[in-house]
Amino acid sequence: MRALVGSETLVLAAVGVLVRDGGRVLLQERSDDRTWCVPGGVVEPGEQLEEAARRELLEETGLVAGELTLLSARAGPECFLVYPNGDQCQVISLIYRAESWSGRLDLGRVRWFV
Repeated sequence: MRALVGSETLVLAAVGVLVRDGGRVLLQERSDDRTWCVPGGVVEPGEQLEEAARRELLEETGLVAGELTLLSARAGPECFLVYPNGDQCQVISLIYRAESWSGRLDLGRVRWFV
C-alpha cells in the first residue's frame, strides 16, 4: 500500500482487547514506539471487527477470547499518527473487553500490570 500512496494519510480501522485477571490488566509492548497498550492491531480487508479482535488477541498473546463487549470507539485528532519515517495514519480505534478467555499466555511482548 505504501508503495502506491507514499507517506500520505491512510485511514485504518484498529481493534484492541482489554483482558483482566482480578486486579491485573494485560498489556502489549508496541514494536513501533515501545509504549504499552491493550493487545490489538489493524483490521484486515473484509474482516468483521469482532473477528479481528479475536484474531489479534490470539496472535499477540496466545489467548482465545470468550464473549466480547464493545467498550469504546474513537477517532479524531487524538487518533492521528505520524510515524518516524513520515507515514501518516488516521486510526478508527475500537476497544473490546474479553468477558472470559482461555489458552496459554505467550509472554513474548505482553505483561500483566496492576
